[in-house]
Amino acid sequence: MIISVVPLVRLPVGVGPFSYTASEDQEIVVGSLVTIPFRSRTKLGIVVDCTTGTAPTDKPLQPITTTLSPIPLVSEGWCASLLRLATVYHVNPGTMAISMLPSIGPRMVKAATLPPLAHAHAAHGTVALRHTIVDRGADVDEALIAQVRAFPESTCVIICPESSTVDRIIAQCTAAFPGKNIRAYTRAGSAKDVKAIWHRVRVAAPDIIVGTRAAALLPFAPETQVLVVHPQDDSHTQWDGQPHTTTLDVLMIRARSENLRVTTFAHTATTEQLLEKEAWTRAWNPEPLTFESIDNAQLVRARLYHAIPDPVRDALAQATSEHPAVILVNRTDASVVLRCAECETIIASRTATECPQCHGTTLHSRGMSVEYLARMAAEAFPAFHTGVFTSETTDVPPDAQIIVATDSILYHSVLARASIVWAPSADARFGRLWYRTVEDALYYFRELAFRAPTARLLLSTWKAEHPLWGALRDTDALRRFFAHELQSRKKHQYPPYIRLIRVSPGPLPKQQKSAITSTTRLVRLPMATWIDELCALTPQLAREDRVEPNPLSP
Repeated sequence: MIISVVPLVRLPVGVGPFSYTASEDQEIVVGSLVTIPFRSRTKLGIVVDCTTGTAPTDKPLQPITTTLSPIPLVSEGWCASLLRLATVYHVNPGTMAISMLPSIGPRMVKAATLPPLAHAHAAHGTVALRHTIVDRGADVDEALIAQVRAFPESTCVIICPESSTVDRIIAQCTAAFPGKNIRAYTRAGSAKDVKAIWHRVRVAAPDIIVGTRAAALLPFAPETQVLVVHPQDDSHTQWDGQPHTTTLDVLMIRARSENLRVTTFAHTATTEQLLEKEAWTRAWNPEPLTFESIDNAQLVRARLYHAIPDPVRDALAQATSEHPAVILVNRTDASVVLRCAECETIIASRTATECPQCHGTTLHSRGMSVEYLARMAAEAFPAFHTGVFTSETTDVPPDAQIIVATDSILYHSVLARASIVWAPSADARFGRLWYRTVEDALYYFRELAFRAPTARLLLSTWKAEHPLWGALRDTDALRRFFAHELQSRKKHQYPPYIRLIRVSPGPLPKQQKSAITSTTRLVRLPMATWIDELCALTPQLAREDRVEPNPLSP
């Protein structure tokens, strides 16, 4: 018998799986954990294929050392997903297996402690995600609880974009299901908890697992309910230190090999979802947003435009520590550009120490960044306490009247009591070179309005006539927006009419993970067969190349 094994070792792309032999009395099945001789050492490996036959005589194969348990650790569907994910993301199967497995050892998989798998997976030919779209952000949790309640005996895995969302969903589930076993699954959890949850999901225990995007790699049993909260969130696109993956893409690839129920929950419909269910264009009636758009061009003509415009100064003056004002920016740098104090030359650099025109050394920072706006707010309101909140800070200053923050504050509870929320560079939300950027901005502003329901929302823009602002204010304008998006994507061959794949050399910088620029080439594949065609394409690539499905794609 010839056994194909993926060793749990990080190797270059294109190396493995490896073939070994096994005797007739060894109980080896697909999914078993075995020990194998590997490079003069003994390593753990996952069996991904078993074929009958004799080993070649010209190149004899090494025998498998031991089988740790006759009961398979993972299912055949899991092994098929492992090889398909490794092919699609152009990484070594061993590297992908390490990402999908907890830190396991021989004691963990003894026959006495390893329960058998519940059922065999039924392979899918095609996969259709179920989308649940609600009118208001507050209804997302209610729809999620209703879906969990509909399947009381199934394992429910709820995947959230942020750890703060995990805490909120756990609180909601604890109140709704007092007798249920509810667990949190995050990369920050202890190794003991990760292993316990991993095995509970493996045997289809009727638990509720709430986790971050790492939960998309759990060993789902058949009929597992996989629920994805806010799939449009950028946080669903990357695991730290892991291959560049997208939650929905991983679940779609796995659903082709495993019998999964995948349902998304959001309060903003994507154009793909509207196309999939044309009735939603008539039935979906989201509530219009109430906000004030500040036309920067008008302020410049009226000579009112400063770092903090005069209309915003009047609003910020009403802030208190109980109801603070929040200024949202998406840059943490000290500045965007520099300006020479002697000749007023704008220097397109953040690190220059000398003016290229007059060689002066007195340079002032200019641009909408966290540190710059915090300094401007402190100068404009010296009696106020101005705080800063970024991804590196632990919490919001409790006595701050003005908080300058990045998007990390979006899921913080301080937004629920904010009196004013100002986005000084709202146009940056749809200024990227990405076909989905305006739709992503629409989702962001709707989420912002939900997170700050009592706040006065101020958005500064240089494009006051942009159709996005009308789509936020009026339901009919929103429908026209989606209709125009669908026509544009059909004309220019973008999803959902084509599957967009980008091929890039090596890892992309973090700041470019949502862009389709700076790529080696773009490969467009038909939507129905993109996985199969991509699997055939990737072996032809060089080892330094990598294939990445477009972020946030359905």
